[in-house]
Amino acid sequence: MSAPDELPADLTIQELAKRRQVRLSRTASRVAMAFTDARTLLDAMTVWTLSASQAPVIPLTTVYRALRELKTKGLIKVAAVPGDRMYYQIDRGDQDRISLIDAAGQAVTVIDSPEVVEKIQALLAAEGFILADEIHFRVKRRD
Repeated sequence: MSAPDELPADLTIQELAKRRQVRLSRTASRVAMAFTDARTLLDAMTVWTLSASQAPVIPLTTVYRALRELKTKGLIKVAAVPGDRMYYQIDRGDQDRISLIDAAGQAVTVIDSPEVVEKIQALLAAEGFILADEIHFRVKRRD
């Protein structure tokens, strides 16, 4: 089940900014580029590493400020918080994602499966609940 304002999965953050009529600072635009080809969730260190391939290198503190700007303007959202790290993704308005947060390694795996989300929503509904946001599970691998 998708939100009514869900956007295409291949929509870039730059296209999303245009649709939402949001202006970005030069630094936020550069940081946003890290999300263009991302197939996984990104934390600040990964964004900094990806943006460091372009000169001049942006300080990590500036990356945090740019991520805050992108989040405040509704272009990215916090997708998972395993421990002390925040992982971000483009905010397309979708809820058909499940984040599996590895409790030991602090890795995040994202599952895009509307069918699985619908089953979880049905389980919640049977108990009198509805899904308020995305689905996050803290998991550990079986030995």
